[in-house]
Amino acid sequence: MHSVIKRQPKFDALVTNSGPLTFIYHLSLLLLLSFLVFWRNPGRLFIGNDGPTFISLAKEQFDFFGISLNLHSNLLEGLANLSLPINLSVLPQYWFPMYNGAGIFAPAATYSLFAAQWFATILLVGWNYGFSRQARYVAAWLLTLLMFPYFPTIKIYQITATAPHFVTLLLAGALIDVSIWRIGAGSWRYNIGYAILMLSGVLIVLIALPPALVLIVPFLCISGACSLRYASSRLVMAYKFGAVAALLVLSASLGWLEYVAGLSLYSAAGSFLAEMLPSTSSSLVYVSIFFQGYLELLAGGIGAGFWLFVAAFLGSGIALFDGNQRLRYLAIMLLLVQALFILIGIWFSQLNDGWSGPAPIYFETPIFSLYGLFAVYFIFWVYSAIAKLLPPVSRLTALPHVQIISPFVLVAALIVYTFTLPSETRSAGHYALPPASTSLTQVLEKEIAIRPGMPFAGRVANVQPGQDFWKQVQYSSSLNTVSGNDHQTTGLWLKNIPTLHEYNQIITPAYYRIVRDFLAIPTDKQYRSWTNFSKVDPRIFRLLGVRFLLSSEDTLENTTERAVMELPSQKPLRLFELNNAKIAGISAVRTTVVHTIDEAEAIMHASDFEENHAVLFASSGESLLVGKNRTLVSVDDSQLTVEKGAFRLRAKSKGLTMLILPIEYSHCLSIETMSGETPQAQRVDIALTGLLFDREVDVRLVSRIGPFTQPRCRWQDYLEFRAILQSTAF
Repeated sequence: MHSVIKRQPKFDALVTNSGPLTFIYHLSLLLLLSFLVFWRNPGRLFIGNDGPTFISLAKEQFDFFGISLNLHSNLLEGLANLSLPINLSVLPQYWFPMYNGAGIFAPAATYSLFAAQWFATILLVGWNYGFSRQARYVAAWLLTLLMFPYFPTIKIYQITATAPHFVTLLLAGALIDVSIWRIGAGSWRYNIGYAILMLSGVLIVLIALPPALVLIVPFLCISGACSLRYASSRLVMAYKFGAVAALLVLSASLGWLEYVAGLSLYSAAGSFLAEMLPSTSSSLVYVSIFFQGYLELLAGGIGAGFWLFVAAFLGSGIALFDGNQRLRYLAIMLLLVQALFILIGIWFSQLNDGWSGPAPIYFETPIFSLYGLFAVYFIFWVYSAIAKLLPPVSRLTALPHVQIISPFVLVAALIVYTFTLPSETRSAGHYALPPASTSLTQVLEKEIAIRPGMPFAGRVANVQPGQDFWKQVQYSSSLNTVSGNDHQTTGLWLKNIPTLHEYNQIITPAYYRIVRDFLAIPTDKQYRSWTNFSKVDPRIFRLLGVRFLLSSEDTLENTTERAVMELPSQKPLRLFELNNAKIAGISAVRTTVVHTIDEAEAIMHASDFEENHAVLFASSGESLLVGKNRTLVSVDDSQLTVEKGAFRLRAKSKGLTMLILPIEYSHCLSIETMSGETPQAQRVDIALTGLLFDREVDVRLVSRIGPFTQPRCRWQDYLEFRAILQSTAF
């Protein structure tokens, strides 16, 4: 045995050590496998409706804003509020042209690079906790194959099939984890380096996935507890506490705490969660991969998540007695966390009406790397016990050549397996990519589709009077199946058609109140990240910049039918144009100052309310009009244009004018004056922007927020909205 090792070729020695060539060798094989499997089976990528939604978001961010550290207005949804709080423009995997007029261009490359990122993350975590090189690489292969859609059915969790960028959060957690462990253990240069690494991990989350920062807290609690217990001296502990304290001070001084809190709290769920539909059912599949896999086993499946959880549990138990000091501490913490998820599952199963917060499994996902590493620890322990009973000649895996060849053989076998199966294309159960063009979308593309340099020509709303959330979701899904276009979400957004509908975790509470109280029937409970329109109010639709309505109704008041699409076994879907639509702003000829949302809604519900009646709020001091003592005049000319990165408003009048824009009001709304005086902005009609100017205005308008760009503005929105709720349940 020893003579074989001594005579091994130089290349073998390089590949089998823990240096960079080992990593390059494995990563190259993984990329080859990933690209071929994902290229062969595009139907496994960006599935459901969430997958196309992320493609739509990436396309919108690149088309209108380019690569940016900030979250921006979403010009295709709602009232141009901040987009879904995910910045895909900074992720290199999304720099591939993913979508064009013909369809998806490079999803295989995007998925392959995210898989490689996850592979590297597991290696980093394994190295940090002192797992052997062999264990790290086996765990990296195992978890990558289970987390990404390499197989038709084998998986531990489906999140990467819709949102592969989720693993960016796990990489950030690993970087912070390494920093927590190693700060204080070396020279001051190393300590500064690890402090910078910790800051980098935090910034990755703040820039790319800001509200998701809370999801890595359990993982970091494990890391922090183990690190402090393992610390060799009080000085090392002081370094660790000092680094965390410095990070908190920096976060507070730069407004990062308000940034994350504002994004979460200034949302419909932050103010009205108790009255909404549950966002998660009481099913145990939302708690842990343990329960997901167990239920899959009962149904006759493989139950990969169950076996991974159990193997990790057994591996942790063995490490308590057989591992080094660092692994023992880690094993104790992991066993406690696994027990916690079991207890959460028991509690979850007792819920009758579901759960309105984030699914518990989201918090478990960053711990998957530890599951994989301890599962492999268990597998190696079992193998070692068996190998002791075998003759030395049969212990083939100890040979360097076997360690070199085995990943190559694995990849070759999986490639052959992939090409023996039929190629998987997109099934009817997933939203179409690309969405089909229909007689209705063709009209909408011609009339209101937006691109930089084009005028804003209004929005479309999908409204089914009297139908609640679940009925409308089922209806849109059936439209996608029979026509290749859901005519509500990605079927329109991927054609650059702006909708009043918004799918967003941070739908604002102000917009939610308008939808709930004016555009929905009383029995239609709203979903925390989805708008549903079950009532027609032409006045409100005009205020919100709606020009077209999609509905299965035969007629809608104050509209003209523009097109119809016949459907098998159900009523036709019709496109109506709203009479006298207002798309470039409405001149206010009457104003009323109120203090609460209840007062505003009472005025707006009145039968004599017209859209040119501006309801102003005095929550931030006196109304803009106080002390002006001048009569408001109507605008003579108003143009609202979509530019790269903003709306451009040009308007003229003969005096003082209040223009009500179909754009959401926010302290994050930036007003860039191109000429003349800067107009004054105020919240109008609960959620809209009222712009006060004298005779002429030429400005660019965009909502923009980031860790280095007005990070506290969303927190200011929250405080202001909380003040105007007052008599409303909060």
